[in-house]
Amino acid sequence: MVSSAADGDSARRQLSGGMKFHKHSFAILLLFAVAANAAVFGTLSNLQKFPVYQTCDAAAVAGVPCPVYDASKPVKSWVDPNPPAADREGNVKYTSICLARDRRTPAVENGKPFLCEFTISADEARRLNIPPKDFTGRIQEPAQLFERPVPMRALLPDEEMYFGFGGLPMVRKADAQPAPESGGTASVDVARIEQLLITVLAKIEVLLATAGRQ
Repeated sequence: MVSSAADGDSARRQLSGGMKFHKHSFAILLLFAVAANAAVFGTLSNLQKFPVYQTCDAAAVAGVPCPVYDASKPVKSWVDPNPPAADREGNVKYTSICLARDRRTPAVENGKPFLCEFTISADEARRLNIPPKDFTGRIQEPAQLFERPVPMRALLPDEEMYFGFGGLPMVRKADAQPAPESGGTASVDVARIEQLLITVLAKIEVLLATAGRQ
């Protein structure tokens, strides 16, 4: 039996509707799982004391001034409008993830990342220093210096830091199951999953739009 054009359009509509249903169902289920898991596992963003601005445009939306990028100074994507009391040299101290000598990778103590203090000037603490980026978010001119770590709060008594999937430093409840490397239950990098979800849904929307034009 030969199918008519109307039958084909009807099939495409049913397929499109089904894909939308499954897409939204998948999104709801995944977000529910992420929200439930966030009570136990989380990225270091859970510890950060200040918002992080990836671009000057993002800072402008939040009403935060973004000076012209100074390549002679470290990249800095956070700002403290009210720094703590400065010492005689005008410097202030913050706590963040401790970095290795390259000032890019986390330092390790007893097989885990850890927090330590770092010092910057109070003036630098008040200012952003974000390099120009293209539409993909990549720095147009690679920074020559390191990036200032984001200040973090102290760990709570029931929290601990560890290396999660891909060697990313993360924080979790101390009584939570260990990460897969230790033979326990897999943890979830919330921010990473959310970004993957956005990417997948965007691709599904393109497929739906293409199917609708055929």
